[in-house]
Amino acid sequence: AKALSKGLLTTFNSTSLTQEQTTEITTIGQQINQLVASNLTPDQPQYNNIIRKIQTVSSGCNELLKKWPQKWYTAKEAISFICDESHKKDFYRYSCNQEYYIDFKNLYIPVDKQAAIKNGIITAEQAASSQYRDTVKWRLKGGMLYKADLAVLDMLSNYQWDRPIYFASVVGMQANRDLDRHMYCEGLTYKLSPVEYGKNGGTNINKMVQLFKGEYALEKRNNQKDSIEFLWGNMKEKGVLVDYYTMRMVQNIRLQMYKLSDQLIAENRYDEAVYILDLCFREMPVENEQVPADDICYYLCSNYFEAGDTIKGKALGRQLAELEINKLKHYLSFEDRFFNQVWPEFGKSMNHLEMLREASIEDEDIMVIKQFNYHYYRNDAEQAYNALVSGTDNTENPTYFKALGVLEDTEFKSVVGQVKQKFYENYNQKQKFFFSGQKFPIYYSFLWSGNRL
Repeated sequence: AKALSKGLLTTFNSTSLTQEQTTEITTIGQQINQLVASNLTPDQPQYNNIIRKIQTVSSGCNELLKKWPQKWYTAKEAISFICDESHKKDFYRYSCNQEYYIDFKNLYIPVDKQAAIKNGIITAEQAASSQYRDTVKWRLKGGMLYKADLAVLDMLSNYQWDRPIYFASVVGMQANRDLDRHMYCEGLTYKLSPVEYGKNGGTNINKMVQLFKGEYALEKRNNQKDSIEFLWGNMKEKGVLVDYYTMRMVQNIRLQMYKLSDQLIAENRYDEAVYILDLCFREMPVENEQVPADDICYYLCSNYFEAGDTIKGKALGRQLAELEINKLKHYLSFEDRFFNQVWPEFGKSMNHLEMLREASIEDEDIMVIKQFNYHYYRNDAEQAYNALVSGTDNTENPTYFKALGVLEDTEFKSVVGQVKQKFYENYNQKQKFFFSGQKFPIYYSFLWSGNRL
């Protein structure tokens, strides 16, 4: 109770509370003080009575707690706190030595608007938008600050908005990853911006298109301009191994090209979207696993259809489908003791194939899935099942959907029959797996469950 009282005082120190909030805090404090002063022990009846009173008052404060003002600290204050020799203590769980610590997480840096505009970090139009912020706020994540986190924090604590700060990736930002909302993607780098774009940051669409086309005019200090473009290297050349570590960069590039094509499609710039997709698979071809296909490739393929180029979408879709069907055939050849090690990969292959199917079928055929989702999320399992069965090969004993899209001229029909058999053999033990949409396409699980729903 003493610790709680101290915590309350610390939390609300230097904050402005309404009269209602002050009354609530006072009431809780009185209950805590009564408990402390009485020296009661848990085995005494009065102890539980007071605890119940505190819980009652506290539960009534839940909504108010959400509205209480939060105290924010500058990045410079954070660095000063961490570097203070008096702010060290033992963390026996992690180390036998005393460690520096920080006891607050809400941070900000002030924005010099005029400097940001003058130095090309933002435009005057961006500064006038509703998304512009006078302070960049973020909350530290996790329970530990690594050297890289401290380096970023130290850099930001001294930032004068005199030049842009770019990050190669937002994935590895660890404790500072809440800055995502202020990251502006330009090519394959992310610029810190006083504009708040939302959870996934923003994208400089025009600049990225120009960079990918080799048409971006770089302004140099001597007032000259130079057209620059990406240098792709030789990933597409025979004999070049794109290994596990290289794939990390490949995934980043593919992700940015996917996001760019997505936004171009949203703006009805279909020709440019197709150009970006073509470039992606020309420089990082999936044929013969030259540059191994990853999850992002299936979203890129879907965007071909969204952009209206069904010919290229179908051609790429069949390549990707063959890869996943071959994987399924390989997994299904395993003995049970080995198959138990590949359930995640098995489900992922089925999800990829279903994604390709849905992307390549007609709008009227996709209505089967939409009707299923409508009933499924209203907990009407019977109607959800009936909606699915109406679009299958056999309403009495369904195995797959009639509309197969790019899966039509593949071995999918025979392989999915084996998958169905695997489902029957493991239905009781693996229900959580088969009915988790992230692990396995639940449409097939519903179809094959039949009257066991």
